[in-house]
Amino acid sequence: MSRKSRLPKSLLFTLLISFTVMIIVYAGSGISFSWHSPSADSVTRQSRPSVSVKASVTEGTITADDVKMNFNGSMVTPSLSASSNVYTISYTPPAKLANGLYTVTVDVYDDVLGSYESTNWKFTVDAFPNPSNWYPAKDSTISTTSPTISMRVKDTYDELDDTTVKAKLNGNAVPASFWYNESWGVIDKKAGTISVGTANLANGTHTIELFIADKAGNMLHETWSFTVAVPPEFTNLSPADKSETAGVSKVSAIVENGPVDWGSLKMTVNGSTVVPDVNQDTGLITYNHNFTTGSYQAYLEAKDILGNLGSASWSFISDTTPPDLVSVSGIEDGVTITDGKLSVKFKVTDFLDIKDNAVLALDGAALPAEFRYEGHTDYYGNYIVTSKKEAYIKYSGMVANGSHTLSLYTEDKLGNSRTTSWGLTVATAPVISDEKPVTYGVKTFTPTISAVVTIPGSTMDPSLITLKV
Repeated sequence: MSRKSRLPKSLLFTLLISFTVMIIVYAGSGISFSWHSPSADSVTRQSRPSVSVKASVTEGTITADDVKMNFNGSMVTPSLSASSNVYTISYTPPAKLANGLYTVTVDVYDDVLGSYESTNWKFTVDAFPNPSNWYPAKDSTISTTSPTISMRVKDTYDELDDTTVKAKLNGNAVPASFWYNESWGVIDKKAGTISVGTANLANGTHTIELFIADKAGNMLHETWSFTVAVPPEFTNLSPADKSETAGVSKVSAIVENGPVDWGSLKMTVNGSTVVPDVNQDTGLITYNHNFTTGSYQAYLEAKDILGNLGSASWSFISDTTPPDLVSVSGIEDGVTITDGKLSVKFKVTDFLDIKDNAVLALDGAALPAEFRYEGHTDYYGNYIVTSKKEAYIKYSGMVANGSHTLSLYTEDKLGNSRTTSWGLTVATAPVISDEKPVTYGVKTFTPTISAVVTIPGSTMDPSLITLKV
């Protein structure tokens, strides 16, 4: 406000009378301040406190034009009331004040000094619920599309009203949950947590607004933003990671969290770049190829339009071949056995585990062969298997004379199987034993002449035996 021009009452008059100097001084402040409200450095629970101070004068009067008030950096118009020589300067904010520190400066013109006298003080408003522990943090960047947004709330003086909880996400109302703090079965209704569930947020900046009032009616409206920056994610990997498949004809994946910069897409298999088919509408990426037996490492990478890089790496095994017969002992196709004894050993290997269902058969009938995996016998006599990708089959037994077929069936865990066969002939000569009487041992002229005639592994046909004396 403008003030009218005034001459100060403190004047220095010099009167020259008969060369004598007379000095008359009217000096000293006529204003003092007291009763600051809210008091200096205090905390008020009022959201619209009456801000006031009393100014006392010893001489003269104070008018509205004599008073200036600065409230927290802004000039405001206070009211002025008087009681005798004490003036009350007061100001009530037009709206509720947010929690925080406030500064007040009051200047009053002193007619005695001809200048302004000032007083200033600070106070803190703590009326609204106080927010803390924002998640996601304010102005943070997160790498998930489905964060649970939350904020803790605590009121210093009043209970929180859980019926007033509301939330908005990007300007749209969304459901919100609230629960009071609880410790050792004691519920603290002055403190709690607001949470908002989300799903599939797009990359970019999102703004959350949370509302809650205390039972005194002080409504907290807290707003903050965070950024979702999730790189492209590859899902539905096929074949599945670390899988074992009986033949693979394609590798595929679906890319999510777009929009994708399709020009940045790269795919390799065992380190070699390949060119897949891409369906940009569905995000399906497919590389068609008949994979032979072996172990494979697939890799995909792509950027979104913001430059965020995502990648996926996974491995799989393709197996289209049966166990390999790497060692054969005691048999070959077309062999002739002359002692009736079949004694064979086999070793089989596979890229994957071999089943323990191997069958060694003679003319279609299973033989009681011994089967064991690669391993060793420990100190206590226990056989310890060290690999199921190697196995041994062993058999020893007598076989009848004639033509036969020996076959060995083996199978791996994916059902890839092999049957190997050998033709063999057994031609074992008869064996004569236990001849009687012993040569040169005849003591009678009517001895019984006998002998035992056998064919190992066969039944002797009596009609084929001729005795000559």
